Amino acid sequence: GENHSFAKSTHNLRATDNGDFSQIFAMIKTLIYEIENDKIDYQSLARSEIFRDYLDMAEHLLEKTYKDAAAVIIGSTLEAHLKKLAQKNGIALEAPNNSGKIKAKATETLNSELMTANVYSDLDLKNVTAWLDLRNKAAHGHYNEYDQKQIKIFLQSVRAFIERNPA
Repeated sequence: GENHSFAKSTHNLRATDNGDFSQIFAMIKTLIYEIENDKIDYQSLARSEIFRDYLDMAEHLLEKTYKDAAAVIIGSTLEAHLKKLAQKNGIALEAPNNSGKIKAKATETLNSELMTANVYSDLDLKNVTAWLDLRNKAAHGHYNEYDQKQIKIFLQSVRAFIERNPA
């Protein structure tokens, strides 16, 4: 929402139109941490609004040609949405590893289990797999393996996916 710290920070960056990249990077790191560690209070805010805000932030970064930061935010938002879809559909987020220790399931595993549970189609499974690969390339510094146009399509596609598959 408008009063969320990320919305306010994004508005301030838009207002100056020459936001310091270090501020943007710090904000993105914080956002990723909050998404991946489920620190956002989803009970008091509608998930779709939160995801829309994150994707709006990614869109702003993309407009400012920060394609790599935008890709990470889009991918992290997708991962958080997949976890919520799994929870909504009774799919466990953790499982024992080979030594019996309980570990978080890989996002790709959740993707497969969501398709197997008929939460979404085989086509969505394949799209999510490609999107997760793009997010990993961005998160691990393989910036020359994708371009600005691909991230724009990534953003549009993830928005449509979240709308089609609400958590």
